[in-house]
Amino acid sequence: MNALEEFGYTLSKLKTFKLRGFEGYKVDKMLSISIEEVLVGSYKAKSFLSICIEYLKLIIKKSYYYNFDTLRNADVVLFYSHCHANRHDYVNFMKVVAASSDSAVLFSGTSKRGKFKSIKINLFSIKLLFLLLSWQSAFRKTGIQRKFWQNCMLSLQTCYRWKSLLEKNQDSVLSIKGMVSIFDAREYENVFAQFLTLHGIPTATLQHGHYGGAYYKDEEHFYLGMAYKGFVSDYFYLWGESAYRNAIEIGIPAEKLVKVGCPYLINPRTCSGQKGVIGLLFDGDEDAIPDNTNMYSIVSDFAKEHNMKLLLKLHPNDNPATYPFLKELSDGLFIGDLDTFASSIEIAICCNTSCMITMLIWGKPLIHYAPVYMYDMYSELKQYSFSNTKGLNELYEKKISPSALLSHYTEIDNVRDNYKKAFEKLINKK
Repeated sequence: MNALEEFGYTLSKLKTFKLRGFEGYKVDKMLSISIEEVLVGSYKAKSFLSICIEYLKLIIKKSYYYNFDTLRNADVVLFYSHCHANRHDYVNFMKVVAASSDSAVLFSGTSKRGKFKSIKINLFSIKLLFLLLSWQSAFRKTGIQRKFWQNCMLSLQTCYRWKSLLEKNQDSVLSIKGMVSIFDAREYENVFAQFLTLHGIPTATLQHGHYGGAYYKDEEHFYLGMAYKGFVSDYFYLWGESAYRNAIEIGIPAEKLVKVGCPYLINPRTCSGQKGVIGLLFDGDEDAIPDNTNMYSIVSDFAKEHNMKLLLKLHPNDNPATYPFLKELSDGLFIGDLDTFASSIEIAICCNTSCMITMLIWGKPLIHYAPVYMYDMYSELKQYSFSNTKGLNELYEKKISPSALLSHYTEIDNVRDNYKKAFEKLINKK
């Protein structure tokens, strides 16, 4: 059984799974990201003692704060959890979406830091401990591998704590007319959507980056399409045709899919640039390291050959220590936001990052690197892609128009109106 099949099999075992404390909830949707983390990452089954210690840490820790009063009688709530609040690109993305409608209200939380300030032991913590024991017993009966249900257990306590907080503040929560989340496959957004659905309040989720379809090449190269598998909202607001095709292929009904366009086209603009500077954007997954390294080698040689400066922007999840060759860049390692980066370069080069679409929207000339090791999320661009120095030279000489690439991935016209109409349809569904 390959990774893609194992993902589907494990989710199917959870499809009719009933858990105490989650009556009425779709457990398979809620835990899809936990299953994906095990298959994609290096998670391994742990000893009984170590997992108990992890459970206890989670049970007694109160680590976030939300002001639910801001929800009272809101029309459309745009929700991203506190887990996303430290990603400035996600926060900026949601602010851009909010600007499309006067009725949209941004809602998020803040993480609480500190070793002792966050400790809280009460009856709820004790109740959660007994629920964990109940969930573990239920999981053991399913036949699911231990590495999966252990990770699911850690997610479940997060989900239950969040669900309980929503119930505690339901006067404010249930006064809203509709909710749009940044990514409803994530636990907090998923539980929020399911909670509202159970109370008859319509929900939608956004495409917040470029999503690929499910794909399997070999044990080291696969993509699970988890953004689609975890979908639980009433509507999926997609950027364009590419994501729409993937969603249909994975099985999401067409009536739930709405093509609205990338929100950065709500107020489209062009970036100035610095002549003679190549901007290189890295991907952030661990699987991307070989392709990032190969891409850097090709582009670095190209820059030297053409007497151009190379400016490299790492992914927010990248650890610079992963790439020893960064030492040779000196002032070529860019630290800052994407706007400033785009204004500092003449042409951008990238692989699987969603920043590619943002660059194209800003009118930045761009060349796509076709990954040698990873799954290619932009496979439609084969004729515009390179994987060696010769291919890069040929594409650089062609001066391909950004709009020729952009139309593959997003609606381009009337994007502000598309979002506004989508929000109006959402709140009128109630």
